[in-house]
Amino acid sequence: APPAQAGGTLVGVGLGLSLHISLPGMVVNEVAPWCQIHAGELSRIEVGDIVKSVDGWQVTRDVEAVKKRLLGAPNTLVTLGILRRGIDYSVTVVRNSSERFAAASGRTTPAGADGFKYTSGAVPKPESQGGTTSPTGVELKRQLEEARQALAAFGVGRAP
Repeated sequence: APPAQAGGTLVGVGLGLSLHISLPGMVVNEVAPWCQIHAGELSRIEVGDIVKSVDGWQVTRDVEAVKKRLLGAPNTLVTLGILRRGIDYSVTVVRNSSERFAAASGRTTPAGADGFKYTSGAVPKPESQGGTTSPTGVELKRQLEEARQALAAFGVGRAP
């Protein structure tokens, strides 16, 4: 279980992650609209990026250990090592939640958009989005192409 925090509230960084048998980390399969970059070499985290480290800790296949390190008190920072298209980047993100983001920004987000969604397969299973607006076909095609490029950087999905 994650460590207890003052007030007991633990929040994440707004990423859905999955394991892939041949990749060195966890693959980003969802990015919440409230995922906020604080500093670093990337302006945003994208579907298909690979999270290799959390605050310097090397990501393992232990989903609970990864989750424990990503969760923390609201508005605290966590530094992620990201692999995108074969290049390593470092980015610092803000731990937050959809409800806190909505309150601070005046925006509304649907219930259930907060938290972690981990899958153990190479392809994430679709989940109900609680009435959220679905991405457009163009956006889905862009995300799919980015994921394919990320996987191709490791030789995954190519014919032998």
